[in-house]
This record gives sequence, C-alpha cells and structure tokens, in this order.
Amino acid sequence: MSSDEATPLSNSDHILFDMPVSNNGARIRAILYYKKLSQQQVDIISPMKLVGGLRSDEFKALSPQGLMPALTIQKEHESGMKHLSESDT
Repeated sequence: MSSDEATPLSNSDHILFDMPVSNNGARIRAILYYKKLSQQQVDIISPMKLVGGLRSDEFKALSPQGLMPALTIQKEHESGMKHLSESDT
C-alpha cells in the first residue's frame, strides 16, 4: 500500500503482522486469545498483504530487520509509540 492511498489495512486499534507459521507470533496470539482481545482491538494480518511482503518498504518501516511479529499502534498512544517489532529478548 503506497503512502498516497487512503484505505488503511484495518480499522482496529492495533495491527499484529504475523503468519501462522511464526513461533514468536504464536506466543503473541496466545496472549491475545487469553486476554480475550477482540479483532476491533487487535487485528492479525499477514505481511504478505503488503505489496512486497516482508521486504516491502512499508513493512521495513515497522520492522527494520523485516522480522515478525510486528505490532502497529493505530490509535494515538500517550507514549507516542507507533510500533513494536520482533525481538530476541
């Protein structure tokens, strides 16, 4: 999706970019399901929906190493944080 397109990927509060084969993503999904967060709160979307997938400029802006999972914060957050990306720690 280019920056001049007006249509967002989701109207949810947050987007988790993840795929079912991701072990790290599975941990995040388990927490989301345990906390009973709705799709309106966190929408899970495959990065392959972006033109270029994990290697797209849009995804690399969220996760510079191109790794999953990556969580975007769609709504304004008091910390000013916009996204969290995969971490080994």
